[in-house]
Amino acid sequence: MHIMSHFSSNFDLFDTSTMMLHHYHDDDNDDDEDEDDEGDTNRYYLRLTPIEYYVVSHDSDPATRVHMLTDSIPLCKRLGIDDASMERLDIVLIPAFRSYILQSSDIEPYYQPHFFILVGCFAKNKWILPPSSHTYSYPKLEDDSLQLHMNDGEEKNKPVVVFDIY
Repeated sequence: MHIMSHFSSNFDLFDTSTMMLHHYHDDDNDDDEDEDDEGDTNRYYLRLTPIEYYVVSHDSDPATRVHMLTDSIPLCKRLGIDDASMERLDIVLIPAFRSYILQSSDIEPYYQPHFFILVGCFAKNKWILPPSSHTYSYPKLEDDSLQLHMNDGEEKNKPVVVFDIY
């Protein structure tokens, strides 16, 4: 069985811009190593364009969410999300497979752990894999704190969302 077929994958495997590695360089920063420099301004980031993604509600307050955000704040601030806080950061889950595959009860145990968990900011489009994200338990898709977003480009006047992961 070809597990990442075009129909089950959460990424358009025929679009070369679905997954791209980019280089970021801040030309405004000079090389004099003074207080106005933000540190490392040469960064690579992976730009992902999923077909579907889930956003964890700010109203949910499980210990996992609190711990994940608290651990991520210092790194988010270093990336330039100056107002990084529990209230301002978002948690996004990007599954490897489409929701109709994930919700199939026959195969759920096999597909459930295949998520990228990201913490970051939609306004700045800066995202990280939270520290120790591999140790967090993944929420069930039936969880009320998860909101599914379609990113398939079929809805007019709705921009396609990309995630820049540093």
